[in-house]
Amino acid sequence: MNARYDHLCSYLDVLTAGANAGELLELRYRLTDADGLGRYFEPVGSAHALATRALILARTTDTYIACAPRLRRGGTFGDVAASAVVWADLDTPHAVERLERFSPAPAVVIASGTDTNVHAYWALTERASAQDLASTNRKLAHALAGAGGSVTNAAAILRPPGTRNHKHEPPTRVEALQLEPSRRLPLDEMMTHDYKRNGTTSLYAALEIATGEVTTKQQPTSGTLH
Repeated sequence: MNARYDHLCSYLDVLTAGANAGELLELRYRLTDADGLGRYFEPVGSAHALATRALILARTTDTYIACAPRLRRGGTFGDVAASAVVWADLDTPHAVERLERFSPAPAVVIASGTDTNVHAYWALTERASAQDLASTNRKLAHALAGAGGSVTNAAAILRPPGTRNHKHEPPTRVEALQLEPSRRLPLDEMMTHDYKRNGTTSLYAALEIATGEVTTKQQPTSGTLH
């Protein structure tokens, strides 16, 4: 359990970078004796306690962790605090192939336990507002042919490393394929980085070519992380 615990704690460190003391981590888990999901919250400073509970629950059920810290005990867009990570859910072989060629590379890649599907996270040097998170996530999903919809919402929950995917029999492992917490980029720099897959100059340029729409950069809304 030690390696799984360490990977999960490192993952949580990425999600909570720069978070304020009063903010919360949210864990959700599939109820085994009823429909729906249960919820559990811990202050961001007690990530180790949430990691322990997630690993215990994962022995018997699906577990998920909110990608962005919460301002209060809730799971809606309005409950999301600023965050220093953006993400994409890549649920097809084509999307995973695109990620392998995508620049800038993500700091974290998690195998979801289904086929070759992964969740990718880009760590930022600044915390971005919930609105900026959602906007950037949608652009990443378009560029990488990833999943859209609710997973691009700033309130999204995804499977954390070290747990198990109980959609399968026997349950499969959810594993960290890459954990590089120090790989951080300013949000604006990330969005003007060379997009090598299509030979275009940036993610925004790639989107403009693909959709015919003109996009503008989203600027971070709070201070730099140290």
